[in-house]
Amino acid sequence: MNILAYLVSILLVIIPLGLILFGAFTMSPLIFLLGVAIFFAIVLVVFAYYSLVVPAYIKREDILAFVEALWLTFRYLPSTLGYGLLAILFGFALSLLMTPFVLPLSISGTNPFVIMLLEAPFKAFFVAFLWAGGTFLYLELRGFIRKGEEPLY
Repeated sequence: MNILAYLVSILLVIIPLGLILFGAFTMSPLIFLLGVAIFFAIVLVVFAYYSLVVPAYIKREDILAFVEALWLTFRYLPSTLGYGLLAILFGFALSLLMTPFVLPLSISGTNPFVIMLLEAPFKAFFVAFLWAGGTFLYLELRGFIRKGEEPLY
């Protein structure tokens, strides 16, 4: 299922990368900047899309749940862009919080295993945020929260 989601994401990213390359080869700054803007928007969409795939699969119990997640992603584009931006900002904030603990050890040449042990809680918190937020986003987009239904079993 994740392989299908990865393939869809690669197909989504090919379009703006093609614009970036075309703008670079033709030396057209307008096409290049348009490609860069679309690329950053697609990155936000892909963050939200990855978070929607697993809850869609759990609710539908069907391998084609990635299509429903993609449909929800583009149907409610402002919500998915907002969630993607929130996820990126949250990841950046966690990186800033992690830096005072990891940077001194990295500079002093501490064993990388110790550094990875210090990074693990921050990374786990970020993944928990992505999956919990993606589940609530999926339930909100599908209308389960507003209807008061039992969301997931």
